[in-house]
Amino acid sequence: MQSPIHGIDHAVIVVRDLAAAAATYQRLGFRLTPRGNHSTGSTNHCFMLGRDYLELLALPGQSVSPWQQYFANFVRSGEGLGGIALASFDAEKARTHLHTAGFQPTEIAHLAREVNDATAGIKGLARFNLVQTNPKTTPGAQFFVCQQLTRELVWAPAYQQHANSAFEIAAISMVADNVAKTADTYCKLFGGWPKRIDEGMLISTCMAPLAISTPAALKKRLSGLRLGVREGTHVGALWLRVRDRSQCERVLRDAEVAYVRLNDGSIGVHADDAHGIAIVFGG
Repeated sequence: MQSPIHGIDHAVIVVRDLAAAAATYQRLGFRLTPRGNHSTGSTNHCFMLGRDYLELLALPGQSVSPWQQYFANFVRSGEGLGGIALASFDAEKARTHLHTAGFQPTEIAHLAREVNDATAGIKGLARFNLVQTNPKTTPGAQFFVCQQLTRELVWAPAYQQHANSAFEIAAISMVADNVAKTADTYCKLFGGWPKRIDEGMLISTCMAPLAISTPAALKKRLSGLRLGVREGTHVGALWLRVRDRSQCERVLRDAEVAYVRLNDGSIGVHADDAHGIAIVFGG
């Protein structure tokens, strides 16, 4: 039977100061959506890609919704990529799959945020059905199902064009001391079997894959690039596809952003220059 989870919908970069993070990512060449306010109290900006996207998320209030508790705990130890949203057209079936596979899912939550954007010519209530896993069962990040009910209010074409020419998440790299055990966990989540790669194992998700490496192996693979500093299993790098590497490099150079050219020709931005997550721009 086909899995009700069909890839990675978006990745969540948890930050302490949303305005500062927005300014950083604009310098990196992204066009951000207007600030959004969730019904759970969090605030965000998104940078929409072709079939997935990235989200900057902050928790400005003193009280935190149970749905945001993991992110509140995460950001106390530093900013970074702390959440991975799973794409699904049916949150109920996805929840059943998560329960059967042992990920101790929550009940379905119905979230919303107002959209009123004259620039993009869209107005309405963006709605989502969410199901969280128990983070103890998904080491390295808070995984959650995100059923998009109003895609037309989220993937606005006006926000899919970026100066750096990014158009898709290529991969998400997670570091773990026990690569085999961590890979087994995520094979149960996405189905299938892991593929061996030079730095560890690769998990197919039907969209951007999840790579699992030891800290030393990822550091070797991304030689010269400063990765985020965090204990335990965590996301070490975010890989993005760009249409034009030269254009991307010009954007970074003109904005005076420090970057490194990696052995395969990709362009890396240090984690401490991107709010805790190393970013690799490649073809």
